[in-house]
Parts: sequence; structure tokens; C-alpha cells
Amino acid sequence: MLKLFPPDDPLQSVRIKRFLMAFASYSVWLTIALITYLLGIAPVSFHVLFICFMGILLCNFLIYAAIRSGFNKRFDDPSLTLFQMIIATFWAMVILYYADDARGTVLILYLVVFVFGLFKLNLRQFLYLSVFAVLNYALVLFLLYKNRPESLNTENEILGLIVLALVLPWFSFMGG
Repeated sequence: MLKLFPPDDPLQSVRIKRFLMAFASYSVWLTIALITYLLGIAPVSFHVLFICFMGILLCNFLIYAAIRSGFNKRFDDPSLTLFQMIIATFWAMVILYYADDARGTVLILYLVVFVFGLFKLNLRQFLYLSVFAVLNYALVLFLLYKNRPESLNTENEILGLIVLALVLPWFSFMGG
């Protein structure tokens, strides 16, 4: 019978425990997304919400399978930390696209993604992730401007982008 943790590989067990902590963080994001949907705060349809939930589950299942099978040992970072943070950034941006009035509040939660890199990423990796996140958030704002301009409070969104562009590199220097 397949066990959750490999009994003969303590390093892989630690990686799986950290992965499970990251997966638990997704539950916070998913709960917030569900609450905004149920309260009618976000204009997301149940169909889109369901696709996001399934996409997040699939991504996490594949990461777990990579770690559990030992496939992750082929990489320089067998914990797949940066890879997991890039995936989390993508899903955070999907949620931010639909957050509308709650976007500023939800954006604060993006820092949770950065916490997972504190003891693993170096400065260069943190800065790469910072640029990736800021560019992705700028893309979210651009897509909103093109597809749903009525959902934007331009001044607030620009301020949010500037704050993100200033805080993430600062966080990178502190953490990296």
C-alpha cells in the first residue's frame, strides 16, 4: 500500500511535509475565492471557480507525485520551491482577476507565497519571482482594462501595482 510519506527517505518526507503546508495555504485562497463568490463580491461564475479548483488540485497532485516518486531529485532544487511558487503566483493572479473590489485585500495575501521561499530561495530567485509577479499583476490589470474596464478603480489598481513592485523586491532582499 502506498504511504503518504516514503518510509526510507527522510529528506523526501520533509519535502512532502513542506508541500502539504503549501497545499494547506491554497485552502486559504480557495476559501476566500469561495466566500467572494457566495457573497456576490466577485463576478466569477461557478464554472470558472470549479475549473480553478480543479486546476489547483491537479497542479498539486502532480507536484506531490513528482516528489513522492523521486522525480524531483533530478533537479537542482529537489524541493521544487521556485517552481511551486511560480504555479502559486499563476493561480493567485487568476483569483485577483476576479476579485474586483476585494482585489487590494486579496493582493496582500500574495505575500504568503513569498513566505515559502524564505529559507530556500536566494536573492536572484526571489528577484526573479518578484519581477514575474509584478509583470503578471500588470497583465491582470491590462486584461481587466481590455475585458472588464468597469471593474477597475484605476488609481487604486495603479497604487496596488506600485506597492507590489516596491514591496516584493524589498521582501526579496530581506528573505534572499
